Amino acid sequence: MAPTRRGWSTVNSSTTGDGANGNPEHTLESTPEKDRKDEKDEKDTGRTFNPSQLPAEAFEYLPDTLHNITECLGAGHERDTFLTGVLPVCAGAMPNVRLRYGGQWLSLNHYTAVIAPAGAGKGKFRIAKQCGKKLDKRIYDNSRRQIELWEQRQESKEEEAGSRPQEKTLFLPGDTSASEMKHMLQANPHSVMFETEFKTVGTALSQDWGQFRDVMLKAFHNESVTVARRKDDILRIGHPAMSAALSGTPSTFHEVIEDVEDGLFSRFCFYTFDAETEWVPQFSDDTDWELEEATDEAANRLDNINETLTQRDEPLYVTFPDSVQKKHTEACRTVLEALKAQDVPQCLHPNVKRAGLNALRFGSIFALMRLDERGTDLSGPKSVAISEADLRGGLYLAFSYLSHALQVAEEMEATDGEKGLHEGHKDYLEALPEGAFDTADADRIAEELGIDDRKARRWRKKFAQKGLLVDEGYGSWRRPSSESVPGVLSVHSVLSVLFDRNGGLDRKPSVEDEGAPF
Repeated sequence: MAPTRRGWSTVNSSTTGDGANGNPEHTLESTPEKDRKDEKDEKDTGRTFNPSQLPAEAFEYLPDTLHNITECLGAGHERDTFLTGVLPVCAGAMPNVRLRYGGQWLSLNHYTAVIAPAGAGKGKFRIAKQCGKKLDKRIYDNSRRQIELWEQRQESKEEEAGSRPQEKTLFLPGDTSASEMKHMLQANPHSVMFETEFKTVGTALSQDWGQFRDVMLKAFHNESVTVARRKDDILRIGHPAMSAALSGTPSTFHEVIEDVEDGLFSRFCFYTFDAETEWVPQFSDDTDWELEEATDEAANRLDNINETLTQRDEPLYVTFPDSVQKKHTEACRTVLEALKAQDVPQCLHPNVKRAGLNALRFGSIFALMRLDERGTDLSGPKSVAISEADLRGGLYLAFSYLSHALQVAEEMEATDGEKGLHEGHKDYLEALPEGAFDTADADRIAEELGIDDRKARRWRKKFAQKGLLVDEGYGSWRRPSSESVPGVLSVHSVLSVLFDRNGGLDRKPSVEDEGAPF
């Protein structure tokens, strides 16, 4: 039997209303409930954060199916890398689900990446793929049966065979052409690119035939993809929702994403660490069967969820109660203001915005999985409202990944801070005084260098976007000290904001919390 968590239960509450906005008809709310005694025992204990790992609190909010696997792995980088890899697999297993965010109907897909040196201990990442193995086999086997039936009709010529069905899989290969990528994504818009080596994806992207970067950029926000070639039919993917789970070493990571201004950088949730290589016994032990059984249980659950959601006539809508919307807005605004206060470059601000979206995607995955765990038929309700507990779990993860993204950005900018600047840019930047100065000083220096006013204004804007210059507003500027990488917020700074007791996110849920009675 797979390990279970003591003190967790679920509460089912239904509301009726008139649609998917606010009080939807046939709405379910999924909420975890934790033992109150545990809460009392832990209420006054302090927290110690390891900025290189995901916070322990993030695992408290996981549905049992995922928590059981992480319990087998234990605390540390192994369970962190597994969770980072399995989230996109879960998203790929949940098609026909929509949430309303930023004026758009979006799916639960997202991208994650684990970056660590060889031998650091990221091997458990591949266990995440096993959670989708049963679903992948069913999707592939069903598509092969359709192809065989088509071939039989072709041979018999007794009836019109139509177009040849496409071969479908859950997992997309990273070693593929852009054309094949689009056809596979058309066959299964909720596919997952799962690769344990950045090199595989980087090699494809570096080839003329492998330029599918634009597809990944669009698919993150479910923007339609249309391809027209003179000799081929027009290929349309109305709602691409691919996910991606990648891992590899820092050097090969740069073959996939070159710099922080690459649009893919803000779309990825990063987990990075550098651990000392240690020898781990490679023979079976008593916990192997528990891990295997917990993984098989997850594979069965994801397959069941996928089959149920696929058979729905209408999408299952995820909604957010007012209290969830308020806490989400407060959290995202707090972190964004903290980044601005510490001069994080504007090119990194999209990471915060997309972290807000990822938090809701994670929370929605948790809610749906929890409902399935308690036997709820997901083919019935019109919508599901996530609880504050689901939101907290999503925020813990999304902002922790954000802090790791900033660490990755810091490492990239440390050696590449002035990439894209020509000699004229650099001369002007170096001539500007360190510390505070005003626009008049900047214009005077530009004039001395023979740079016209319009060009100088454009260049200063470029410097600000790269974090090489800070626009203080009202004609005031500041050039950060050259002794440190400008405008990169440390991992620890983000965590201190996220877990600030006055910020509300760190507060232990209580029995009075609506939707989170623990």
